[in-house]
Amino acid sequence: MPDICSNPSCSEPGTRTCGACRRAKYCSPSCQRSQWPAHKASCKATSQSNTPKSNCYILHALPQTSNAPVLDHIASQISPINLTSLGNEFAEKRQLEQHLGWHGSIEVGKFYDHLGTDKWYYYAYGDARAFNAKSGLPVNEAAGLVCHKKTVYGDIGIVRSGPMGSSFAEEFSKMELTKAVEFYRTNDKDKVFAQREKSRAMRAFGGMMPGGGAGSVHV
Repeated sequence: MPDICSNPSCSEPGTRTCGACRRAKYCSPSCQRSQWPAHKASCKATSQSNTPKSNCYILHALPQTSNAPVLDHIASQISPINLTSLGNEFAEKRQLEQHLGWHGSIEVGKFYDHLGTDKWYYYAYGDARAFNAKSGLPVNEAAGLVCHKKTVYGDIGIVRSGPMGSSFAEEFSKMELTKAVEFYRTNDKDKVFAQREKSRAMRAFGGMMPGGGAGSVHV
């Protein structure tokens, strides 16, 4: 027997499922539209909890779907993997080397997210030849947005990290990472990183910059 429409004022069978939360049922588009103001908050919370998450993602040098413009469809370059040992740089590198066939690995970048946090950042690993133009690896244009150098070669692996003592969720969604990388299409990574580091330092020292002077803010 079909569920009853989720609109409290309706008793018709709910044959249509909300495409976001996949839980609410409606009998018609009109009932779904009229109920949306009341359903919006719970729908968002449920859809976020249902979003697949991983503790590491690969930002591939080439899109995983054919004919996708590289910087217009960054999501097509991102795929999840799960590291069994997290929080130890040596262990993380070894796992990525094994997964991607690298013969060595290096840190290639650190970047903050698109939402303004200064408590943690994304940490990127690359092939040991990631900055070598003679490596024979394909240029990773998307990685160039968030890495230490503008030109990066080969795939990179991305995890979350932060200063000692920081607390953050190790698992995150593909959408979160995609939006963070896309953010740097129009924002300078180095400037954002410096601003967030300054914000974190000021908070740690109670609004005072190390050295005793109050931190200044430039708008």
